[in-house]
Amino acid sequence: MVPLWLILHSAQCDDTDAQDAAHLLKPGKTPPYNIVFERARGRLTATILLPPGLPAAHCPGYNATSIGAAWFADLRKRAPSPAELAFAAAVLRPWCERWAIQPGHVVPHRTLRPGKTDCPGRYYDHAAVLAAIFDP
Repeated sequence: MVPLWLILHSAQCDDTDAQDAAHLLKPGKTPPYNIVFERARGRLTATILLPPGLPAAHCPGYNATSIGAAWFADLRKRAPSPAELAFAAAVLRPWCERWAIQPGHVVPHRTLRPGKTDCPGRYYDHAAVLAAIFDP
């Protein structure tokens, strides 16, 4: 599969040190995202749950043609810090370049599922995300 979309999510979970992205993996189930960004024990990390090109179970109708990326945080309650945003953009930028994903195809989950979700949450700033990825 060649990804045409980059769909951005919030795992909408408590981003405490008590959990990490590994808990999103369930035996016999397709991972919900291709990559998860988290802040744990004072460090920013990116965990690849499924390589880009393999469909994750994150957005019905788009899974086969997209990369699902999520912040392991609840963006309904807080915005990503500038460091978290810069870190995620630095990881996602080469993926967008590799698969020629244009800014119009980098979207928050709610754009493709109107009325069904508010993901990634009210503190998600799409303009800031696009600027961080495409205008570093």
